[in-house]
Amino acid sequence: YAQAEKESLALLKDHPLPGDAIEIRYVLSNVYNSWKKMAQCEEQLAAVLKIDPSNATANNDLGYIWADQGKNLPQAEEMIKKALELDRQQRRRLPGGAAVKDNAAYVDSLGWVLFRRGQIAEARRELERAAALPDGDDPVIWDHLGDVYQHLRLLSQARTAWEKAVQLYEQENRRNKDDRYREVKRKLESVTAGTR
Repeated sequence: YAQAEKESLALLKDHPLPGDAIEIRYVLSNVYNSWKKMAQCEEQLAAVLKIDPSNATANNDLGYIWADQGKNLPQAEEMIKKALELDRQQRRRLPGGAAVKDNAAYVDSLGWVLFRRGQIAEARRELERAAALPDGDDPVIWDHLGDVYQHLRLLSQARTAWEKAVQLYEQENRRNKDDRYREVKRKLESVTAGTR
């Protein structure tokens, strides 16, 4: 991570134009996110949004990161909804864009921020919608859905969602050793043992 940070910062100095800076800062935000340096990650995403407030990805990602940490939740929800609307506008301009579905990752982010805000029914609706979208086969979506079901004491549905999350993590060999995977496995073992 330190080497990636060093190279990204050097690239920022060599490529100060806004378009280049957006791309480099976005990469740097991912480095910091993976490195668990969340303040620096947030700083880079905020810098992207300062250059381009209509950047759907940066709006979604910063909103999601805040939601995941349980902070700035009203602003996080606003940013995620903005990301969804910006993405819809961009998709409509594509050939066949009127028929294109929402981005499942953005819908997941909305569901997650709603869950964090205590709006459980709304969170369930959005997370079930995210899981049903064509690109809804992301283990994080299914993990979040399992958390909502567990909160609602729908343990059978929580177990099914977490099983799906584990299955998807295991299909992605690069991700199956990360902290999220281990946490989902722990939740699944706990609910299977009847302790959740």
